[in-house]
Amino acid sequence: MKFKWSSVYNFLLMTFGAVIYGVGVVLFFDSNNIAPGGVSGISIILDKTVGIMSTGTWSFVINIPILMIGAFKFGGRFIFSTVYTVTLSSLVMDIAARLNIVLTDDVLLAAIFGALLTGVGIGLVFRSGATTGGSDIIIRILRTKYRHISTGSLFFGIDCAIIAISAIAFGNVSSALYAAVASFLQTRIINTVLYGTDSARLVYIISEKSDAISKRLLLDLETGVTILDGHGAYTNSEKEVIMCVLPPKNLPKAKDIVRCEDEEAFLVVTSATSVFGEGYKKNIEEEI
Repeated sequence: MKFKWSSVYNFLLMTFGAVIYGVGVVLFFDSNNIAPGGVSGISIILDKTVGIMSTGTWSFVINIPILMIGAFKFGGRFIFSTVYTVTLSSLVMDIAARLNIVLTDDVLLAAIFGALLTGVGIGLVFRSGATTGGSDIIIRILRTKYRHISTGSLFFGIDCAIIAISAIAFGNVSSALYAAVASFLQTRIINTVLYGTDSARLVYIISEKSDAISKRLLLDLETGVTILDGHGAYTNSEKEVIMCVLPPKNLPKAKDIVRCEDEEAFLVVTSATSVFGEGYKKNIEEEI
């Protein structure tokens, strides 16, 4: 059997992600009564209102039925890795809680840095092919059907409902508003970890000097260029449309090339958040 370094990498990724997720929940959210959503948010609410068990233990118990649903939907291999991350993150939460470390009592700072740690943690765990359990599994199920909705956006939708519950449970609208800030930041961070920032700019250029512009884009920027056949609806004339995908850093130079060759050129620039092919993601790479 051939040893796969990718498996080791994914294991380390999910381990690191689970640890910093658990640390972020307890050291920033739990200690400041911030429940930004997910099972961790529900666990924080139960810990503060019901007691009986710690946040980490509540998280583990709530995850049990959700893991059963996940096992039915995704199979044993997926659930094995998720059980590992759920157990590890819950254990980290309990250990961190027993240390009784309060890094800050500034609720805004707690919301920001809690979102940073938990967002990165969830993103890394997702990249490894696992989840941190809870709403992650529910979201993964939804993503199989609604792939046009980003993971972070689905998180935000579920989190809004839990944040509303926290406002009632804690009797404190301010803590819920801070939780909303944390949830929003967490959404952005998860999307950044999973998908990166805008990975490229998609550029369309319509010009009478398309040949000169194409050659300069090829030579000066060393980027691929595709010529599309266009047809002007008003003038009823044939036109060449230049299409190319550029890293954001190359866009200003591309604009200079177009401006230099043809000041009358029509230029359209859009963000391409997922690009597959040479120089970008592999076509076989699966998006979460």
